[in-house]
Amino acid sequence: MDVGGRRLKRNMVGDWCNGKGRSFYHGSKEAGKQTNSYEKGHQLYGEGSGSSWLRVELRYGNKLRVLSADMLRRPADYFAGASEWHAAMLLKADQIAVPEPVKCNGRLAIETVEAEVVRNLKWVMNTAAASMSAAVQYLGEAELFQVVERAKLPGRLQKFTLAEIKRAFGSAFSRVSSVDSYSPAFA
Repeated sequence: MDVGGRRLKRNMVGDWCNGKGRSFYHGSKEAGKQTNSYEKGHQLYGEGSGSSWLRVELRYGNKLRVLSADMLRRPADYFAGASEWHAAMLLKADQIAVPEPVKCNGRLAIETVEAEVVRNLKWVMNTAAASMSAAVQYLGEAELFQVVERAKLPGRLQKFTLAEIKRAFGSAFSRVSSVDSYSPAFA
């Protein structure tokens, strides 16, 4: 079930030491595709039932994907399209399906990149500028570099490539610097 050579997030819930009422989640809600495998027989008939009934549920989210109404008409096909493992689970249940993957949305348009960069710059200029100005004035170059060297990109910019962000910053600054609400803290 690895995706692009990366292992999916995993989470185990239940009594794994004694093998009762266990659930295994793989994938994540944030990424919009999560599978929950759990002991349905234990849930319905009790832990002592000895039931080997395993239920596998696939949950798609629409944050990164466009979900077709056809998923409701052909759920097995979309389940099988989630991964080779999902298709194998259907075969174990004697279900025949034509795998139909649900692709993630492609990269966002450059206009969207610039819009996010404009929002980021407005925040910097209206909220962080005073603190940045003080740091530049009163810290040495080495200390200032220590402050910023391990900083990650803001969350709203992490979905874009560095080249897209760099391109957008040039044009975004000219838009934002002409906004009346900008007033530097130490003019």
